[in-house]
Amino acid sequence: AIVYNSAHVDLVDFRCLQEPYPSDPKKVIAVACFKLQGGGEASTKQLRIVTTHLPGMPYGPACREFSDALSSEIKADCGRIPTLLMGDLNFPEEVIRPLLKHFGRLEDVHFAAIPYPTNVSQASLLPKRIDCIASLSPNDVLEVAALGADEVLQGLQPQVDLLRFRPAAVL
Repeated sequence: AIVYNSAHVDLVDFRCLQEPYPSDPKKVIAVACFKLQGGGEASTKQLRIVTTHLPGMPYGPACREFSDALSSEIKADCGRIPTLLMGDLNFPEEVIRPLLKHFGRLEDVHFAAIPYPTNVSQASLLPKRIDCIASLSPNDVLEVAALGADEVLQGLQPQVDLLRFRPAAVL
């Protein structure tokens, strides 16, 4: 799902790519295109948001399938239309970035530094960051930054601190 504020953007197009993951047909890649509201030049600007829940099977084909499908969809105009990738990619950015650059043939992949864990490993019960926000456009077209915990939800910071600073010995 893509939640947006209609006071700031108008939805122009929304679609799900048809079976982008042959290895897991239940998963989709959603692409939403918006027109930014406002006067003057801003009224002609566009924004594209891509989201997915990447299947998380280690050594499976999903990362390659994602890179291929994403490249086919946005490669031609991601320098012209600012493109934001957000989602549960099931792998850290250190894994996703090289795949998007190599297999997806995307030149610009800039991840936002997320200062808190976004998930807890079911195996180790340790916190991890697998939910990502990235710009797939040149920095002069679109820069991305994560909100602080309390900007996401007032009072969230103490819970984030519990995850971030707990010792593994407690487990």
